[in-house]
Amino acid sequence: MTCRIETQGSRLFVVGAFSLSDLRRLIAGLHSLTAKLAYQDIQLDFTRCTAAYPGPMVGLCSQIVALRQTGVDVELALPTDPRIARYFTGANWAFYIDPSHFKRSTYRGFTHVPLIQFSDQEGLGTAINRIVDALLSSVPGIDRADLTAIEWSTNEIADNVLVHSESPVGGFTQVNLFSARKTAEFCVADAGIGIPNTLRQRFPDHEDIELLEEAIKEGVTRDPTLGQGNGLFGTFQVARASEGYLHILSGHATLSYEKNQLRITREKIPYSGTLVIAGMDASNPAALGDALRFGDVPYTPTGYIELHYQDNAGEELVFRMREETISCGSRVAGMPVRTKLANLVQMNPGRRLVVDMDQIPLVSSSFADEVFGKLFVKLGPVGFIGALELRGVTPTVQALIDRAILQRSQTG
Repeated sequence: MTCRIETQGSRLFVVGAFSLSDLRRLIAGLHSLTAKLAYQDIQLDFTRCTAAYPGPMVGLCSQIVALRQTGVDVELALPTDPRIARYFTGANWAFYIDPSHFKRSTYRGFTHVPLIQFSDQEGLGTAINRIVDALLSSVPGIDRADLTAIEWSTNEIADNVLVHSESPVGGFTQVNLFSARKTAEFCVADAGIGIPNTLRQRFPDHEDIELLEEAIKEGVTRDPTLGQGNGLFGTFQVARASEGYLHILSGHATLSYEKNQLRITREKIPYSGTLVIAGMDASNPAALGDALRFGDVPYTPTGYIELHYQDNAGEELVFRMREETISCGSRVAGMPVRTKLANLVQMNPGRRLVVDMDQIPLVSSSFADEVFGKLFVKLGPVGFIGALELRGVTPTVQALIDRAILQRSQTG
């Protein structure tokens, strides 16, 4: 069903499936109500929305937060479909569109990272750590080089917001993970001056479509003293190598790379700021890591694993259970822990992974089975003993883990 954008008084209706091709029309509708008709209170009605995709919703949220700073109040009507409505609240879209009526998301799952706003390096670091943690917890068997490439790309694109965008509301990022396909989609948006206005300082005679094309070339930046200009280039290379996709909306231009085809189009309706949507497929081990090259030289940045798990001596990895899960009381809570431990073992062959059970007075039998029992079967007795070491474990917890391993090894 084609999405329709309808207006009635100060109310703007989104009817049908809201996709990336509809975002500029909705922004134009918001501009018409506020700038032309001078409404200060508008209603954004999604009641008849049949689907909403993360990329355009992230872009919409950044624009509405910026609009609110000008004194415009936006009220949201959720989709009547309860499943879609839950996604609006769980993904934080409802909160950022209408914080007066919706609370911040309390989603605690690990298959996506709800929309996060950041305005400084500390906030950006928190967002990136949460994204990488979600990847480790939800994508079994992800290659370390691929994880690092996704982490690097997300961090570089988001850092561009802080360095170049001049966005009055900072940046916004959201990540959706599809573990069955080992695919990650990350979206980064801002409401700043946009890529064309940034690069026009260096290429004053270029149009917006030409400037977006320049933006994905190696070493292109408005000011070499601020950065090397490799963020969008590297992200494009990673998306291309994984047979993924990349969409960039900024100013009067849209760049789209999908199915091995690159297309840059001129747009009548401007997008104030920048929206980047990148989909990366990690099902082909190390393909993403191999794509991360500058000047044909492989690049291996220091990543989350080194900074978060490596001990001071650099000999062991330390997994502090109290920091990795809010509960040790259920099988559901154990699933992301087991996936993360298995990924860390696979990514670090020959290095011991210390599981620090300090301040964990009790675990449920189902949690012990899900984490340690299944991991014992997956790695085998020699592999499990050689890779993992439990420290700080109480006798009661040790007994529960031993029993879980024994029962699981008998049943497989």
